[in-house]
Amino acid sequence: MIKYFLPVLGVINILLLIPSVIPVIFPIPGPQVIVLLFVGIYFLFLLHKKHISQLPASLSYLIFIQGVFWFLMSVYHADGSYITRIVFLVDTYLLLMCLWNIKEGIYKFVSTYNKVILWMGIGGCVAFLGVMLFNRQPLLEYVNADGRTGYFYGISCTNTKIDRFIRYSGFFDEPGSMAFWGVFALIYNILYIKNVKIERVLLVSLAFTFSLAYYIQLCVYLLAFKVKKISTIFIITSVFVGVVVFVNALQDTDYEIIYRLTLGRLEFGNDGTMTGDNRSGLMENAFEIFFQYPFLGIGATAFSNLDSYSGDNPITPFAIDGIIGGIFLYLPLLFAFPLCLKQKDSLVCWIILVIGYLQRPFSCFFIYFITMYLFFIICAYGLRKKPISCDEIFHRNSMLQCR
Repeated sequence: MIKYFLPVLGVINILLLIPSVIPVIFPIPGPQVIVLLFVGIYFLFLLHKKHISQLPASLSYLIFIQGVFWFLMSVYHADGSYITRIVFLVDTYLLLMCLWNIKEGIYKFVSTYNKVILWMGIGGCVAFLGVMLFNRQPLLEYVNADGRTGYFYGISCTNTKIDRFIRYSGFFDEPGSMAFWGVFALIYNILYIKNVKIERVLLVSLAFTFSLAYYIQLCVYLLAFKVKKISTIFIITSVFVGVVVFVNALQDTDYEIIYRLTLGRLEFGNDGTMTGDNRSGLMENAFEIFFQYPFLGIGATAFSNLDSYSGDNPITPFAIDGIIGGIFLYLPLLFAFPLCLKQKDSLVCWIILVIGYLQRPFSCFFIYFITMYLFFIICAYGLRKKPISCDEIFHRNSMLQCR
């Protein structure tokens, strides 16, 4: 029976680890126990299988190469935190192995992930309206892993609360994170699941995270996938103009905060920088570190112990691990690129993901590994409307078969 629930367990695995706030809000065991628990479940499932189909060689090699490199980095920097990356890679590998050995396992996992993100989006919009219209108060406050205060509304969370306004974050640590993982759901849907209803709800609900990066990704998405007729262009343009006029009219009203967190972020300040630009200063700090340690970085623990914060910008991974480490970090995305060149839709999605990583660089948590490798798998092995089994995908892609 576990094979029917294992794709769901995989999504639960994501939700019980950072950057989800569920382990912060609820009294559950620490991440070490959670990872060991799920690794044990995946291992036992594979152990009891009479026949195990191996992952394609290209996929296994990518995971193995990353694991070996992180081990070497742990030795070079004398930094045990790199072992955590290896543990998350093992978790990722075993989950993918399990899904690969379940009929339509990848499809079921991705479908479950998308539905969870969908309901987070719906819950977030309801919470947003509840606070704005009825001044609903959070059920409790908590402290995020980054030290910022979070607010739990039962159906959603946020770390941005100003009077009667919130930017919902689902059950992730911040609104930008919710938008980032929501974009993965959109990409999985357009490439693989093909559910128009889910797509429409996600497109609208994620807009209420008020993430500037999401708005940029949304423009690329709509231009690539939705603007195909003159009538569609007219409708989208009309809606866009209407929203801009409406939001602009909120200045000097009780709801001016909506303007400040949307159009107001595009204004230029006295120093010549955009109001919504909170990355330039961080990038300058990260560049200073990168130039000191260009090849293999300063190391993960040493970076986290710096006096000045230099995270959350596209240079961060290269400051931590150097240019060589950065290449290994994004290895699945780099290997996916030539595959995406063969499919226009995949290439557009690759570009959308790169835009997202420029704002929210790869962090070595489980959700980052599993989502990136799933994108690689979907691009390489399964681009159909009809869900198919991994065995069928395997046999139809002779260039990437396990030999």
